Amino acid sequence: MSNPYNNLDTRLIELVLKYDDPDPKERKVMQQYLDTQKKLAKTKPFFKPNTKLGKKIVRSKQPMQIDISLPTELTKLLKEDQ
Repeated sequence: MSNPYNNLDTRLIELVLKYDDPDPKERKVMQQYLDTQKKLAKTKPFFKPNTKLGKKIVRSKQPMQIDISLPTELTKLLKEDQ
């Protein structure tokens, strides 16, 4: 399913140019923006897929050690409430 907001800015500007009558300065700026966006869409993709093949992911055999201890003030407050 595609993103409905993809290229919303260009679609909005196209509709403004089609149905609205902006002043000549605004029309020129909008047309220049559309031209640059179309050139960018043709020249380079939005993201580059990872094309490196054979790269192995090294995974650790030991689980991660995460310290989730609370500060001493909070532990004291929690013990007092019980």
